[in-house]
Amino acid sequence: MDEKTITHARPPGFVFFLWENDYSVITSAKPKKNMQMKRKVEKMKKYIALLLSALMVLCLFAGCGTQESETSEPPAAESADPVETAGAGETEGGYKFGLTTMGEASFWDAVEEGVLNVMNEGDELIFVEGEHGNAAGQVDIIEDFIAQGCDLVFFNPVDADAATSCLNLLEEAGIPVINFDSACTDMSTVETFCATDNYAAGALAACSAITGAGADVDLYSVNGGPEAKAKMLADGEEGVWRATSAQQPIKMGETICELAYQYLAGEELESEYLIDAFIISPANIEEYAGSDWQ
Repeated sequence: MDEKTITHARPPGFVFFLWENDYSVITSAKPKKNMQMKRKVEKMKKYIALLLSALMVLCLFAGCGTQESETSEPPAAESADPVETAGAGETEGGYKFGLTTMGEASFWDAVEEGVLNVMNEGDELIFVEGEHGNAAGQVDIIEDFIAQGCDLVFFNPVDADAATSCLNLLEEAGIPVINFDSACTDMSTVETFCATDNYAAGALAACSAITGAGADVDLYSVNGGPEAKAKMLADGEEGVWRATSAQQPIKMGETICELAYQYLAGEELESEYLIDAFIISPANIEEYAGSDWQ
């Protein structure tokens, strides 16, 4: 898949896979002259070509035959290693949680929303977004969490390697950590890790493309973010965006908060909890278009 193919007119039946982000996504079939987009495409293509080829082969032999349709509903709670809120309503409150992320984006706002959905009345959340590329700034955030007496920190690292400095500070302060969305390089001091099952999300998008083959398919993506959903809603059934394998950051926030209460209640956590993705397509977009994330 070369850059010319991506940025110029496409032959019938062309399929393009994209990992959406919160800042820039491809939303039409018109030629792209924006150099920033070209640099992103160049960076993505070497990973996408190998990964999606493997996923499509996997789907052909293992997964696609079991799909009932191109669209799907969000998985039931039990499919994503569900947890029950331990101690909810049984404590007097007073827990203070810190939440920090690798940068600013609506995705992280959705995670915060999920945490707040589960938090007990009387507990407090301190949410401070990091700055992309500023690992030292995240150390300052962690030091502030420690100074404010946080009981537990939800941690998404600006830099996976540099995160060790943050984790060491929290360990020295005796504050437990739940790592989420992006794994730290050194996981030895975190209580658990929670993220989207990204491998399964990619496979789901690939399977959707295979089952949709034969039509004038254009673009399949992974993320289910607001830009993709807005484009899909505006274009309708004949639009560019055929399906997106949607992440669930609100559910991620709910899950990490439930895990926090379990840990604080003395329960042992598993090392990893994965959140399922699901397909959003023109057939069910209206159900999910009313909010940025799900």
